[in-house]
Amino acid sequence: MAVLDIEAVIFDCFGVLYTDSKQSIISLAPDENRQELADIFTSNNYGYFDRKEYLERVAGALNMTVDQVTDYMKDEHVLNQPLVVLITEKLKAKYKIGMLSNIGRDWINDFFTTHQLHDLFDEVVLSGEENLAKPHPAIFTMMAGRLGIDPSKCVMIDDIAENCEGAEIAGMTAIHFTSNKQLFDDLYRLNIMH
Repeated sequence: MAVLDIEAVIFDCFGVLYTDSKQSIISLAPDENRQELADIFTSNNYGYFDRKEYLERVAGALNMTVDQVTDYMKDEHVLNQPLVVLITEKLKAKYKIGMLSNIGRDWINDFFTTHQLHDLFDEVVLSGEENLAKPHPAIFTMMAGRLGIDPSKCVMIDDIAENCEGAEIAGMTAIHFTSNKQLFDDLYRLNIMH
C-alpha cells in the first residue's frame, strides 16, 4: 500500500467496532428461514422497519420471542476496545473520525451513548436514517461530505469486501478488516499510525 494524504478515517460499526450478531443469528435459523432473515436484515439497513417490527420479524423467523432475540443480540455484540483506544489515543488528534454503518433506525444508542458518539466520532452516518446503504457509492460520498473531506483523502475500514469496493468506487481508500492486527499493520503501511 502506498502512503497517502489522508485526512479522515471512517469505521464500520458491526464487524469492526462491534462484533456482528447477524451471522450468529442466521446460524440459529432453520435452513428454510435463512434467506428470509437475510432479507429482513437488508430491509432494516435501509430503514424500512422500526425497531419493534424488526425484532418481531426476526423473532418470527427464529421461532423465538422478541425478548429472547433482544437478549441474544445484546450478548452477541462486544465492543472492540483496542479500536476505541486506537481512535482516542492515536487517530482523533490528527484525523477526522467517522462511523458509517448499515443499521436500522433507533439502534445505535444500544451500542454507544450520546457521549461516546460525540467523543469518538466527528460524524456518524447510519443507513437506516438515510434510506441508502453500503455498498452503494453514494453513501460513502455522503459520509465524506459530512466530514468536509474529499473522498480521496478518506480511508474506510469495513469487514465486508463489497462495502470496501463501494468505498473505492466513491474514491476512498478501503481497508478490508479481518483482525485488529491486520488493521494496525495496514494503518502503519499507509503511514496513518506511526
